[in-house]
Amino acid sequence: MLEAIAKNNNNAVNNKKTGMSLLIIILLITLISAVGVLIYLQLKNNSNIANNAINANSDLIQRNTEDKPERPVLGGQGSVLTEENYEKVLEELNTPSPDKQYRVNMSSKFEFETWDTPSSTAFVRNREENSRTVCIDLYLTDEDGELTELVYSSPYIPLGETLRNFALDSEVPAGQHKVMVVFTLVDDDFNKVTTLSVGTTLLIEN
Repeated sequence: MLEAIAKNNNNAVNNKKTGMSLLIIILLITLISAVGVLIYLQLKNNSNIANNAINANSDLIQRNTEDKPERPVLGGQGSVLTEENYEKVLEELNTPSPDKQYRVNMSSKFEFETWDTPSSTAFVRNREENSRTVCIDLYLTDEDGELTELVYSSPYIPLGETLRNFALDSEVPAGQHKVMVVFTLVDDDFNKVTTLSVGTTLLIEN
């Protein structure tokens, strides 16, 4: 009789241990599954961010390497006034031209988490009332406003389109930097018509 009771007690203990083991195994499987789901969601989110950065600019026109300037002339087209061309220059200046005006629409400063991470706030829009396709080149400048380094060249931005979600082309250290945004207006064959320049601030957080 005592032996039967002992066996029953041992069976109960073994069953309890087996139940605990199964519970631990189930909890581990659940935990591993949860971690796997979190990793999958994070990877999917990163992929969506990358795809959004590409798709956001899908209406823009890529520039050929040879279209990217080494160093532009700031301030747009200029003329040297001489006795020979005096009347012609004055006539051109007094002739209404849509290329003499361009409405700039861009973020007040360009902010990036890191230089190679697409910005979520920086944008440049080519407003519908403008007359030309445009592209921009972003230059670091020194204290005198002289251009020192080209850090970004955009695709062509047609009328009514907006450049968003772009990263810089060249490494820029963390901190606040003075930059010059050089707008180049082009004709239907992407030949340069004129340029204009806007100074602003580039902020790299990390």
